[in-house]
Amino acid sequence: MEREAYIVAIDLGSTMTRVVAGQYEEGKPFGLNIVYKNQQNSRSLRRGEVETPAEERKIVENLLLGAERAIKNDAAEGKSADAKRKKEKTVQYILGVNISGLKTWTIEKRELSKVEGGIVTRRLLQDLDTKARNSVLNDKLAGDETVFDTTVMKYYLDGTIGEDDVIGKRANEVEGRFLVHCAKRALVNNVLDSFPEGKKPTYRKSTASSKAEILLMPDVLKEGVALVDLGAQTMGVAIYYDKALVKEVTIPLGMDTVTRDLATEFGMSTEDAEEVKLTLGVLSEESGAPYSVMMKDGREILCNRAKYNSVVKARVEELAAYVSSQLDLELKKITAVYLTGGGANMTGVKDIFASRIGRPVNIARIDVGTITTAELQTYACAIGMASTVAKELHEINVEEAKAEVEKKAKEEAEVRAKAEAKPEGVEKEEKEEREQSETGKGEEKAEPQKKSIWARVKGFVSQAMNDDFNNKE
Repeated sequence: MEREAYIVAIDLGSTMTRVVAGQYEEGKPFGLNIVYKNQQNSRSLRRGEVETPAEERKIVENLLLGAERAIKNDAAEGKSADAKRKKEKTVQYILGVNISGLKTWTIEKRELSKVEGGIVTRRLLQDLDTKARNSVLNDKLAGDETVFDTTVMKYYLDGTIGEDDVIGKRANEVEGRFLVHCAKRALVNNVLDSFPEGKKPTYRKSTASSKAEILLMPDVLKEGVALVDLGAQTMGVAIYYDKALVKEVTIPLGMDTVTRDLATEFGMSTEDAEEVKLTLGVLSEESGAPYSVMMKDGREILCNRAKYNSVVKARVEELAAYVSSQLDLELKKITAVYLTGGGANMTGVKDIFASRIGRPVNIARIDVGTITTAELQTYACAIGMASTVAKELHEINVEEAKAEVEKKAKEEAEVRAKAEAKPEGVEKEEKEEREQSETGKGEEKAEPQKKSIWARVKGFVSQAMNDDFNNKE
């Protein structure tokens, strides 16, 4: 039976809650056939904590309802198009969130194993992964601490990081390395309270790494890069080296600090300040006539350039300094920094970050043809989570199907062997019959020989009698 799992990924953001639903399909961008995506305004998440779980639960329920309808329709179409195939439809829910950096931390786990026979096998990697995950569960965390997320394991062969697929490679030792995101138990429970009963997430992911593995190409991840997710309430930082995630942190500050300072300085609402911020960005010219901003509702707001920049530039530089402090220890490995999130779209932000960090800074963009750049930027976290889990489940399905084929072949071989085997009594009788037959044949061969000798003896006697008779005459 083929398991056709649908993945529903929910990204809890500071300003939006987003959902993407789909399933694995080879040949599709990111190996994912997206059947549904949607978003809804949400202001309940503040610095990684849900202030109003009941309100957020209503938003999540509404988005999940749309996803489930789309899944039902897609499953019905698949059934009519391929009715002969038996399918077991399951749904896996995944949560993505940048929870507060003050209450989370990351540790690196390593697990080493000898390679019997010198060839890395899939079974060896599965055993290594199981052993490593169990060691995480056995770690003695404090009573108010828990594991929030674990990253994908990267394999090192004899101390050197292997290729994406190390199965079949020669090595004496294989080491698996991965990161464990720990958090306060109360914080995790707080976030999970946003989900209705029966639909709690099976997987939990941090958003920065989920976005990085979608927005950055594999050859870029190999060079040593950092992805900075500029959110409203938090900033996520994911650092990659040789395609391996080596560090991930969440900074409990975001671009909302710019919005609030503008609102205070100019005496405007936070909604107006947000619109002005996204329209003007960081201005390059600080002198001149007040800048005119036409609001969506037709109003005009005038901003003093120097005053505006004194607020915006100072705050953005402060945020860049926080990010730079997280990159310092890994800076030798980093060749470039990529920005994503709503704040990355502000003009001038990229240049301030580049000046502060001392590395080239670019906006993370990727064009896959079937998904627009804007959609990818918006749903990158949810798509990344769904793609990762869909591929994991697909690999499990492949292994299960392979094991099923091997099991069936073994059973058929055993049936053939039993059919060819004779009962013990019958086999003994047949053995005795063969022995008797062989003995009988031996006697038959010996009898002519006896007759031949007797004939010769008779011949001699006859000849002797004849000679004696002739002599008497």
